[in-house]
Amino acid sequence: MKQSELIEKLIKISEDLNREAEAIAQLPVEKLRQRAKEKSWNALECFAHVNLYIDIYNEFFENALRKSKSIKEDKEIKRGYWGNRFIQWMDPNVDSMQKMNTFKSKNTLGLDVDIKEIQHFIEANKQTINHLLNAKDKNIQNTKCQLALPLLKIKLSDAFHFLIAHNQRHMLQIKRAIN
Repeated sequence: MKQSELIEKLIKISEDLNREAEAIAQLPVEKLRQRAKEKSWNALECFAHVNLYIDIYNEFFENALRKSKSIKEDKEIKRGYWGNRFIQWMDPNVDSMQKMNTFKSKNTLGLDVDIKEIQHFIEANKQTINHLLNAKDKNIQNTKCQLALPLLKIKLSDAFHFLIAHNQRHMLQIKRAIN
């Protein structure tokens, strides 16, 4: 897949996620606080969790884009070893998707969160889209990006894909919680 195709694909997914979030924001708050299972996040807790990561990664993207060199031609994107592992691990469209435990610091179960979390997600996701737009003429294949796991860096192209797969995965979880 060419870099431009990957960026367009990730922008479309992110725009779709924002449309879904806008529709979910119209639901009664009682519905947003219900749980699919006793020990699972409700929709608002799920948005709060996603927001913790999207804020971190938007900062990482900004830093990586600042260091990235410009490109003149649209090259093929190849995933790195670790990027591929993380994307497959997170991707909700992969048959092997399994339940994961989050870091304690990112576990939002039982937090007092409100409807503002949805608007926060929409705005932060728009910022991610802007980073993707800014990446169109940058070498995201050869630029390294920090991860929330200390000391590990992956290709910026993989980092974008990883975060958006994370967002997709949790949007599915949000839909399960409200149904």
